[in-house]
Amino acid sequence: MDADGFRAHLEGAYAGASGRPLSSRAAGDYVSNCRRVESLLGIDLHRTDLSAEAIVRRIDGLATSEANPRVKGNMQTAVRRYYEYRQRPAVRGS
Repeated sequence: MDADGFRAHLEGAYAGASGRPLSSRAAGDYVSNCRRVESLLGIDLHRTDLSAEAIVRRIDGLATSEANPRVKGNMQTAVRRYYEYRQRPAVRGS
């Protein structure tokens, strides 16, 4: 995962529900949830060929301490935001 780039995106270019970028703490939560997914599923979110929805389905199937619906939902949301980050147009000349 490109944790630094993802965090910078969430704190800068991304517009959350409020229409503003996320706070540093909220962005850190997204990064942390993505790291948890990578660890639990043994994948690199930046290099995998799996779709976001395939990963979301795998998260649904977790039968670990992460089985809490709220924890699963947070991880699924973070994965979806990461895929949005992955698919954004490349910025040139910066």
